[in-house]
Amino acid sequence: MTPATEPRDLMRTRELADRYSVSVNTVANWVNNPSVGYPQPFKVNGRNYWRRAEIEAWEASQAGQISGEATAA
Repeated sequence: MTPATEPRDLMRTRELADRYSVSVNTVANWVNNPSVGYPQPFKVNGRNYWRRAEIEAWEASQAGQISGEATAA
């Protein structure tokens, strides 16, 4: 396996739902709503996986938007 595909670098839907304390349906809604900008998964044997680095980059961008809005207010 290459470093980009090692299991610890991949996240499944349940892991993401647990990470944010939301349901798996909420994660699916984020994926299906382009205005959220949530990273798109890729499928392996019919299961959705996300690259941890993409999730962390999205989280950082969201933190920047939140702090930017707070500063502007």
